Amino acid sequence: MNPETPVLDSKTQWFLKFLKEQNRPEIFDVPVETARQMQITAQAMFPGAKLPVDLEDRTIPVGPRGKLDLRIFRPAGGAFCSSGSNVFSWRRLGIGQCGNL
Repeated sequence: MNPETPVLDSKTQWFLKFLKEQNRPEIFDVPVETARQMQITAQAMFPGAKLPVDLEDRTIPVGPRGKLDLRIFRPAGGAFCSSGSNVFSWRRLGIGQCGNL
């Protein structure tokens, strides 16, 4: 492991400082519905143009609950982004997170 402190660009540094100054609870310390609302509120704070994407909704069989709903984003050029990697996330949140790739 590299013992050097990583250097982050100024925008990333600003954003991390901004998040810390919010004094909000961590998303893993609150109920799922609260975490989802926190994400919606956070996305609304940084609006931007959403680029056109092709969306594909799928349900795949997994684990003890039997299924996982996910949304696949395919912008022009064939890039791929999955918004289903967080337990509190759901299809609606991915539009802001992946739509600008």
